[in-house]
Parts: sequence; structure tokens; C-alpha cells
Amino acid sequence: MRFREEFLNMGKDRLYYVQIVVITTLLVYATGLLALPRNVTNIAGTAGWMSIIVGGLVGLLIGLMTANIALQYPDMSFTQICESACGRTFGKVISFSFFIYTSFILAVGMLQFATTIAVPFLNEMRTEVIVIVSFLVLMYATSKGIGAIARFTFISFAVVFVSLVAIILLSNSIVDTGRLLPLMGRGAVPILDAGLETASFFGEVIILLAILKYFPRKNLMKRAISQGIILAMVIMTTIVAACIAIFGTTWVERFAFPMVELAKLVGMGEFFERVEILFLTLWFNTAILKLSLLYYVSVTCLNDLLDLKNYRRLILPYAVFAIGFTLLPDNMVESSTMLAYFREYSIFYVLAIVLVLTICTKVKQHRNGKRSDTANCAVK
Repeated sequence: MRFREEFLNMGKDRLYYVQIVVITTLLVYATGLLALPRNVTNIAGTAGWMSIIVGGLVGLLIGLMTANIALQYPDMSFTQICESACGRTFGKVISFSFFIYTSFILAVGMLQFATTIAVPFLNEMRTEVIVIVSFLVLMYATSKGIGAIARFTFISFAVVFVSLVAIILLSNSIVDTGRLLPLMGRGAVPILDAGLETASFFGEVIILLAILKYFPRKNLMKRAISQGIILAMVIMTTIVAACIAIFGTTWVERFAFPMVELAKLVGMGEFFERVEILFLTLWFNTAILKLSLLYYVSVTCLNDLLDLKNYRRLILPYAVFAIGFTLLPDNMVESSTMLAYFREYSIFYVLAIVLVLTICTKVKQHRNGKRSDTANCAVK
């Protein structure tokens, strides 16, 4: 009953429990779904699936810390939280770094999206054209607000989740669990190394700080975020384990997108042909929704940095910046290098931000408590 009531009454700028769960899951898996099995298998071998659990545990810690921060500033945006916790000047600096962080994820994600869609569908079209057209979609979604993005995200996730379950179940007959041995793969150190890379995807849950003010049920915030992270962990662990058990590490490391190759196997039957095209189409929809969320967060963050009242005035100017940022790499080699550095080091940025905000909040509470005690003594 509660789920049905929330679904039927989803307001324009109000987020509900199921939406927070789905958005959290989307932030983690949307852009890493296709290539992640290859990335972690390259490092950890047959234990690549374990690295997802390691990264997920780090993400769970970040998610809980994010929720704790949001609970202290229930009706504030990211910039307002930073300024309240750390002071106006230092808060602006942190918020600007966050703006660059979200813009970088947007740019890299958009380039990956455009390249992926160009190869199987639009190989004669220039990447620049696909990027510009895609940004027009993001601009439209952002103009409609966070509520509209959340509603479409919920619907899209349901379809993608069902398709993933169907692909895994239909390929079950060719699973060979022996390919998952040795269980520890290349050892504990490679598992932790791959887990650190995976943690960069889970670390993106910090982006929730920019939209949690629209979630009125603050008492359920930690549970919603935790469930979203755990769901993403289960999805990604299952996908990586399935790819290894079906193809073996040698082929998973060679495939550009192992999940697409897995979908092709389902398409070998009489009634299931070219399922990989359907799967890619669903992934494109999911990816564009995550990019829309990133675009919205980036624009609203910039709006708060400039102390403007209406973020919609920045939708077009930001698009010019974002398109230029996206097309900055001269080729895919440069883009891949940038993405590799991001996966390796972004988790440290995220940990630094949540730690700084947590410490500054504790210091502020301690000072306010002392002032309150002093005032009470003066009254007495």
C-alpha cells in the first residue's frame, strides 16, 4: 500500500523512498555496467566478482556518511551544506571542486555513451553530432526538474532489471562454475586493487547530497541509500561472476563489453534474435538518465555557487561548457587514460569530502554546544 501510494503521488520536486533506492543503484552501475567485468577481471582474474563486494563495502560506508551529513542539514543543497559546515569561503571551494567532479563524470560518461552508440548503430555519424544531440536531451530533462528525472529513472530501472535477470537465467545452461576457480584469483592484493577501482563507481553516491533535500522522509534516508548500494552490489557481482563462469577470464579480458557478448548468447535461439541490440537500447536509456541527473546536479551546484535564484537560466550556458569539456580529448586513447586516472583516484576525493564535511559538522556542533552551555550559565 505504501509503495502504491508513493508511486501515484510522486510530485514534481519531491523524491520518494523507491526513487532514492533506484537513483542510488543507478549512480553506481549505469555507466560501468558494460565494461566493468573486463576491468576487474584484468586485475583480479577469477576473483573479479569479489572486488565488487570490496568496492561495495567502501561505497556502503560512504553512503552512510553521506546520509549522516544530509540529516544534519535536511533542507540544504550541497553548496549550502558546505558553506554551513565549513564557512562561506572554504565551503565555496569544496562546492566548486564538487562541480568539477560531477562535470568530469558527465563528460567522460557522455563520451563513452556517444562512442558506444556510434559503433553498432551510427558508425558513419561523427561523435560530435551524437554528443550535441544527447546534450539537448539532457537540457530538456534538467528543465523538467529532479522529480521528472526520478520518475523516468524508476520506470527505466524496472525494465533494465528484468532484462538483466532474463539474460542471466537464459544463459544458465552454459555456466561452468569451474571457471570461477581458483576462488582467490590472482591473490588478495589484486582483489583489493580491483576493489579500489570498483569503489570509484560506488563513491558516486556522494552525488546524492545534492538532491536529498527533496526527500522528506529523513528517518528512512539511511535505509534507502543502503538498499540501493546493496542492490547495485548484487547486480554487478552477479554480472561479473556470470561473465567469468560463461566465457572464462581469457575471453572476458578480450571483450570490450562482456555483458553485450553475454546478451548475444541469448540471441542464438529461434525465438530470441539480436537480444544484444535490445539490451544496448535499454542501457542507452539508463545511461542517458544518469547523465541527466549529473547534468541537473552540476547546473544546480553552479547556480548555488553564483548565488542565483533560478538554475534554469544556466542550462544553456552550462551546455556549452559541458560539450567543450566532453570533446576535449583528441581521441579515445586520451579519453581512456583520463577515465583510468579517474577510476584510480576519484575514491580518495570522495572520502576526503565526506570526512571533511563530517569533521567540520562535529566541530560546529561542539562549538554550538559550548555556546549554549555558556548562555545557560549566564541566565542562571
